[in-house]
Amino acid sequence: MAQDTQQLTQSVAEVYAVALFELADTASAVDDVREQMDDLAELIRSNPGLRKLLESRVLSATERRDSLQRIFEGNVSDLLYRFIQVVNAKDRLGELLGIAVAYGKFVDVRHGLIEVDAYVAAHLDDAQAQRVTSELGQALGGTIVLHQFVDPSLIGGIKLRIGDKLIDASVATQLRKMKEQIVAAGREGARSEAAKFLEE
Repeated sequence: MAQDTQQLTQSVAEVYAVALFELADTASAVDDVREQMDDLAELIRSNPGLRKLLESRVLSATERRDSLQRIFEGNVSDLLYRFIQVVNAKDRLGELLGIAVAYGKFVDVRHGLIEVDAYVAAHLDDAQAQRVTSELGQALGGTIVLHQFVDPSLIGGIKLRIGDKLIDASVATQLRKMKEQIVAAGREGARSEAAKFLEE
């Protein structure tokens, strides 16, 4: 797993997420910490006051420490509480939401889960979604977690985002490519006719 996480590490948030993952793994608490980090991420998203506290550049780490103790001590595991205080001491609390998201991705890798965003012209029914999930799972060698997003401009077909890769099999894109090919062929034909005319 260490090798997997090292390959994924790119940002400050991911560096801290790797450290938390290794601590949780040593304590056999990977999934418990995942639940707590998911709850923490939701709390940060839904509570502007907490987000302001975490991202504040006015308060010092020492000033934030007592607030963090009141908010988190006894409400999260001791491991996670100590981790949050370390992140605070390093003046990286503004990265806490990103750390939570990155940690979740590392846990997904551990469990062989692959998050896939599917952009479709109309919502896939259960049978269609199951077929897409099954075929992707076989191709990628993992368990697919499919998230659907409806985009009527696609006309038909599907666009898939897997990590930072985009696979575009939408009808709109195919039509655009056909148009580009027709236009290119037309230009080439016009050039050829012009060259023949000049040769005469």
